[in-house]
Amino acid sequence: MLDEAGGRPFPRHVDILIVAMILAFGAALACVFGFISNDSWDYLFLAQSIRRGLGCTEQGAYFATFPCGYPLAIAMASPFIDIPSLFISSKVLNLVLLLFTFILLARSPLRTVTAALVVLNPVSLRIYQFTWSENLFLFACAGSLASIAVIHRNGRSGWYGVLLAASLVIGCSSRYVFGPFAAMMFVCVALAWGRQTAIRVLPSFAVAALFFWAYQRFNVQHTGFSTGMPRIPAPESIVLLLYTFVHASVRVVLTYCATAAIFLVLVRARFSSFTRTCIEGERGRCHLFLLLLGAGALLLQFALRVRTQFDPFDARTLGYGYVFMLSAAAGLLMRIDDKPVTARALIVYGVICTLLAQGPGFALRIMRIPKAPLVPAIAAMNDYKIAPSDAALIVSLEKPRVNETIEGVGALYYPPDKIVVSPGIAPYRTPETFADFRTRVLAQKAATCALDFTPFESAQEFGQYLDATYPVDLRLHFRLAAPEFVFRDSLDPTMRDWLRSRFVPGRYVDCGL
Repeated sequence: MLDEAGGRPFPRHVDILIVAMILAFGAALACVFGFISNDSWDYLFLAQSIRRGLGCTEQGAYFATFPCGYPLAIAMASPFIDIPSLFISSKVLNLVLLLFTFILLARSPLRTVTAALVVLNPVSLRIYQFTWSENLFLFACAGSLASIAVIHRNGRSGWYGVLLAASLVIGCSSRYVFGPFAAMMFVCVALAWGRQTAIRVLPSFAVAALFFWAYQRFNVQHTGFSTGMPRIPAPESIVLLLYTFVHASVRVVLTYCATAAIFLVLVRARFSSFTRTCIEGERGRCHLFLLLLGAGALLLQFALRVRTQFDPFDARTLGYGYVFMLSAAAGLLMRIDDKPVTARALIVYGVICTLLAQGPGFALRIMRIPKAPLVPAIAAMNDYKIAPSDAALIVSLEKPRVNETIEGVGALYYPPDKIVVSPGIAPYRTPETFADFRTRVLAQKAATCALDFTPFESAQEFGQYLDATYPVDLRLHFRLAAPEFVFRDSLDPTMRDWLRSRFVPGRYVDCGL
């Protein structure tokens, strides 16, 4: 199994400095290009509300679709209240979170090599580029693992029990999935470190469970739902979900393994035979815990996705599960020479993974700079505005992107004094009928209403929006090379007919309600 010079449990200062520089390089790229999704916008606007003293609210209403831990952290990290400043602060926050994740893991029995495999791989760094709460989730996992390892070694909890409880509470405030994930983590503690250690850490897990339960109850009282909104059942068949799970898993595993192999060659790692003694020592149990934790995360994501519609299987939903499993497997099955990890290995591995984490369009964006000057993300945000409309209420169908890595957002695109509504569209919402949508719009009691067709320059382009579909099933034909997907319309037929009847390319049009 992976070992390092002199059995030192602490990373060298130069290792921390190198990792900090690599993360700073990634954060700088994120600040220039953006990496903002729809979820990211919610986090930024929630952080802005917190900075204004309005609590976890959006547009004056309590927001519970996501936990408020990550927006609170962004607000605490930002000295200013405007969205561009909060955007920069979110990238700095991610840097701090991932750097301390590396330090916590490197100081644990996992040591520097496994810590680098967890933090500096392209999957983790891709998530790191975005303003996403998964970065706080990973930090909470690292704090929990490090605390449990010390509690097991000392034979008592003490202050590390408090640190463990704090890490678990932070995790529960980062993503709702951390609640059931923490329960699975407790099972992994019992399997990897034994019943006595599980009993010692039980009070910390009980505190986290109480916090999670109280948070859910608070949400129910203020929104009617434990997670702030109705969660529709998954529309896909189990066959399609299995197919997409395997497809996404292959992509994540290949991406991780290709770069991890480079790092393991640079540190001169060698395969070693796996025996029971590999998991009996302190480091072995810690790696086993990480392995079980990764497997549990994957099982949990699949089980939840089968029941509920949310993000598709991809590097964001499955990434950490495979990162934990594969990093732990490398720690159990590889050995390195009895000397510190070289600076060259960390630098080469970190830079390669950071560049890969920018996505397939990164090279094209760089190549276009001589022909078209690069517009930084903040400048693009400031210029992201639509021509004004006299209507008090705007029906928004599709918003243009801010740039290639930043999703469009109505709060910046439309004037702040406008009421903006959108029809319910599958797969993330139940397709809304025209009658239901009309009732919802009229309930706003707006003096005037306009449909925003400005993003669509032609009837053909608008037809692609109207005829959009999403896969719900998969039919396997053994005589065919490719499977046959079954699709369902995203728009309700009555809504589609109404929109088609009102369409005028590139203009605002009266709703006619």
